[in-house]
Amino acid sequence: GGLLLSRFHHLRVDVENPEVTVTVEIREKDAYIHKNQIPGAGGIPVGTGGKAALLLSGGIDSPVAGYMMAKRGLELIAVHFASPPYTSDRARQKVITLGEKLLPYTGRIRLFIVPFTEIQEQLKDRGPEEYFTLLMRRAMMRVAERIALREGCGGLITGESVGQVASQTLQAIGVTDCVTSLPVLRPAVGLDKSEIVAIARAALDCGIDTFKLTGGEPLVRRGVPVLVAALKELPGTRQVTLTTNGLLLGDQLDALVAAGLDAVNVSLDTLDETQYHTLTRRAFAPGAVVDTVRAAARRLPVKINAVLLPETADQWLPLARLAADPGVDVRFIEQMPIGKGEAAPGLAGDKVLAALRREWPDLAPCHEPRGNGPAHYYKSAGLTGRIGFIDAVSHRFCASCNRLRLTCTGMLRPCLCYDDGTDLRALLRSGAGPDELKKAVEQAIAAKPEGHCFGAGYGSRQTMNRIGG
Repeated sequence: GGLLLSRFHHLRVDVENPEVTVTVEIREKDAYIHKNQIPGAGGIPVGTGGKAALLLSGGIDSPVAGYMMAKRGLELIAVHFASPPYTSDRARQKVITLGEKLLPYTGRIRLFIVPFTEIQEQLKDRGPEEYFTLLMRRAMMRVAERIALREGCGGLITGESVGQVASQTLQAIGVTDCVTSLPVLRPAVGLDKSEIVAIARAALDCGIDTFKLTGGEPLVRRGVPVLVAALKELPGTRQVTLTTNGLLLGDQLDALVAAGLDAVNVSLDTLDETQYHTLTRRAFAPGAVVDTVRAAARRLPVKINAVLLPETADQWLPLARLAADPGVDVRFIEQMPIGKGEAAPGLAGDKVLAALRREWPDLAPCHEPRGNGPAHYYKSAGLTGRIGFIDAVSHRFCASCNRLRLTCTGMLRPCLCYDDGTDLRALLRSGAGPDELKKAVEQAIAAKPEGHCFGAGYGSRQTMNRIGG
């Protein structure tokens, strides 16, 4: 490339959007030049990594988990728990069919179908009702371990993913796993970087050019700066931002800025230490989060997000005063009535605005572009930053909502109010290409409801930290 440029000065190189990419491979005896790359199946030969027992259900996650571990060289056996009449012959046949679909990738699989009805009924009759699911899963693990050891397996495989259903919490997984001495492998526990980037590329093809990494807490995941850089490198990406509780932001700020992060939102509901410890269940000082906010604001735009809670009403003014700092906006967010928030008394943004106007009487609407979302902002001569409100409940903005949420388990949700979504992770792990992904994203956009169902009593039962995104 350097030789060509030195001889032909009129040539220009666009490394971000090349017309043609030519790959040159230098081997010991030969060299290969090619333009197109066709991805192979990847992985290592089945059987070279040992043997494991796959707990095979009738859903998509467990066969995908089996495929992924076979790709890492594991030979598989499969264990299925049948509980007639609670499970049907049709369900049993579906499991056999799923196992057959794995065969071209895994080779021979020996399937064990365990009659589980009597155990299930004994647990239901004798165990505490609130622990029934946990007790049943522990029993399944014990039986699966016994079969696995008899068949020479060194581990168990499940299709579970943290937070996908109510029983898949870290605590529940820990209680389940402690009954077996074998390692329990969960390859489908969350999306990896390449899958997120593949979905982002499909979203770009649909006209979506702005990405926000949120959670839960995204910075507990290793390699977030690498993910930010990968998203920024995608042709067409306009902006990548991050929402965090701020506790890990200071240590990763340099790497995130170097990766190209465009802005950061910091969740901070109170400056009172006692309230902060109660809300977060963490022994950190909110003042340390404020210090991190100020350090970050010297390098990129920062917004503080404060959820409106009855117990933090005395914190509205102290939080709003942080907008006097250069580069900091403060936004008050009405609590989403989903999960535990459904039973909580809602506070409207209008009430907060009236309280703040007693401190800053000149607070007036401004129509500056401060981000990509639904917040509306107010300015005062006494504040460098802006005061914003996101009031999805009292002033619904569904008609202008431009958000889709990709959860940590790969579900693309068009509206937070509903649990409905498109399982892009299952699509990816079944071998879907870019065109299929793009079509799935387009269908999710088309399925976006006209409005949310907050207050109707049938919305999502998941909490925001479980939904993630």
